[in-house]
Amino acid sequence: MSNNALTSAPDRSRDPFNWLRREVDQLFNTMWPTSSDPSSSLSSQRLFSVSPSLDVSENEKEFMVTADVPGLEEKDLKVEFSNKVLTIKGEKKLNREEKQENYYMMERWSGSFNRSIQIPSPVNENLIQAEVKDGVLYITLPKTESEPKPVKQIEVKKT
Repeated sequence: MSNNALTSAPDRSRDPFNWLRREVDQLFNTMWPTSSDPSSSLSSQRLFSVSPSLDVSENEKEFMVTADVPGLEEKDLKVEFSNKVLTIKGEKKLNREEKQENYYMMERWSGSFNRSIQIPSPVNENLIQAEVKDGVLYITLPKTESEPKPVKQIEVKKT
C-alpha cells in the first residue's frame, strides 16, 4: 500500500476528540445552517419542505388554526375546506442572482408542503377567513349549529 493512500485519510490518531468535534460541527452546520437565506445550503431546502407546525384550538364560537410559514406570502399559500377537512398548501420558489467582477452565480430553490386536518364539528364554510402576518398563517373557522335531522317515523306493519 502506498503512503499517498494513507495520507489522504483523516489522521484520527493524533487527536481523535478534535477530529470527532470537527465532524459533529460539520454535521450540525449541514443540518441546521445559521444563515437565514433558504438557498444557503441543500439541507435548508430539505428543512423547508417539511410540513409547518400547526396549532389548532377552539372556543364556543370558532376553531382557530395557526401555522408557521416563515418567508411565505399570501400568493404562496392556498387554503381549502371540503368535507370537514382543512387543507393548507404552500410553495416557495427562489431565484437568486449575484454578479461581481469575474464572478457570476445563479441559484434556484423551491420547497412545498401540504397539510390536512379533520375539523371535528360543522363550520360555516362561507365565513372561513385566512390571513398571513409576520410568518404565521391564521385561519378562523366559525362554528355552525348542525341542522337537526327530522325524526323519521317508521311504520310498523302487521304480519
